[in-house]
Amino acid sequence: MPQNVLDFLFKPFEEYEKFSRIPEAKGDIGAIRNEAFFLPLYELYLTYGGIFRLNFGPKSFLIVSDPKIVKHILKDNSKSYSKGILSEILDFVMGKGLIPADGEIWRTRRRAIVPALHQKFVAAMINLFSQATDRLCQKLDAAASSGESVEMESLFSRLTLDIIGKAVFNYDFDSLTNDTGIVDAVYTVLREAENRSMAPIPVWEIPIWKDISPRLKKVNASLKLINDALNDLIAICKICSGIRVTEKVL
Repeated sequence: MPQNVLDFLFKPFEEYEKFSRIPEAKGDIGAIRNEAFFLPLYELYLTYGGIFRLNFGPKSFLIVSDPKIVKHILKDNSKSYSKGILSEILDFVMGKGLIPADGEIWRTRRRAIVPALHQKFVAAMINLFSQATDRLCQKLDAAASSGESVEMESLFSRLTLDIIGKAVFNYDFDSLTNDTGIVDAVYTVLREAENRSMAPIPVWEIPIWKDISPRLKKVNASLKLINDALNDLIAICKICSGIRVTEKVL
């Protein structure tokens, strides 16, 4: 039998053998759903190292945190990998945006944001980042002085929202001081994305289920809150851009 035929027939078995040599961790979906996703992943990293397989029922994930492997996947050999399930589970949140997109769609989106990644623009944003971080430090100093306990993950999320608001939309959410519900809505949506990545059956695709499931009702309400806020901000930016263009022409 020709060698190329033999290679074709036995290559899947060779690839499986390589894959099977990667350490395997079996996850408890219930445990992961009860806390931030990165916490159990970090515990597994300490046990299994920089690359391991994580199985949830019929689904298997390859978890990579080794810097050299990450560089190979994301930079050196990125064309050999697709975003796969990431694209699927984020579709209800981001559609065909930059993060879940692949191929030509990704390249088109990437070209659109290149100016925002220019070194001079990033340097100009440093002062903005510092101002927002200083507000967080003041809040932490006050909490430390009074002996108040704080939830750091929530505060960091609020800080991120404030920075994105000013950097992208020139809008101050001031979420470190005021609770607009946006951060909680984002948490709800991201948690749903985690649930969908591990669910053996895509029940959210059942038309009637979204109307009777309390969880999906909350997710849809959170999505509406996020989308309404984004639409308002985009509308304001368009108006401001129109004003600036008019002034420039005049």
